[in-house]
Amino acid sequence: MKKKDQLIIFGTGQHAKVCIDNIEDQGKYKIFGLVTNKKDEVNKSVNGHKIVCLDNDIKKLISENKDIKNYFLGFGPSSGSMQKRFNMYTKLDKILNPVNIINPLSSISRHSKIGKGNLIEAYTKIGNNTTLGNHCYLSSFSCINHDQKISDNVLISGHVGLTGTSVGSGTIISEGALVGFKKKIGKHCFIAENSFVNRNIPDNTLVTGNPPQLIKINKKILKMLSSALLKTISNGK
Repeated sequence: MKKKDQLIIFGTGQHAKVCIDNIEDQGKYKIFGLVTNKKDEVNKSVNGHKIVCLDNDIKKLISENKDIKNYFLGFGPSSGSMQKRFNMYTKLDKILNPVNIINPLSSISRHSKIGKGNLIEAYTKIGNNTTLGNHCYLSSFSCINHDQKISDNVLISGHVGLTGTSVGSGTIISEGALVGFKKKIGKHCFIAENSFVNRNIPDNTLVTGNPPQLIKINKKILKMLSSALLKTISNGK
């Protein structure tokens, strides 16, 4: 039997737990451990996997364990924004290889293109001639219809239907949202739970409801997203 490649996970919360389930289902990688930004978590465990070090100690960990070459970003949006994820993977991609975690119960067209560092959960569907960027998160029972372009660092929650043309980087699409035919969603948008996108959405926009209300995102809106709307994403993941 071929030896599995070692993998480390950055993050220790609900996203990390979901990653662990899908990594174990995929059966391709062995989890070396988890990495945290909280000192009191080191040497504890998450679902049977040890938290091995702090974020700041990752280079030391790699130097001491030469077989660690792969990683996965196991945490979600912070304060209503995907910026923290972007900042983290921009640094990590220079020293480690971001791998795809693809549940074997997902359906991905052989005519699609998938980047790196993506999590694709069970019962998701990616249609033909679709392009998925890097470091995206697709929750169960969501469907990306054919000929769409999903940029980097996009979170798509469960039971989402996409029949548009493109989704910009840093965008969050919450549980149960629907994106209409050939509609475009810009960068750093937030599509709230059960919303219906029936028009093109400009960058930095919050969309909520059906018919949809469009609100320009600012610091006050981000704070509101952090305290309320983020609770709806991926069933609290």
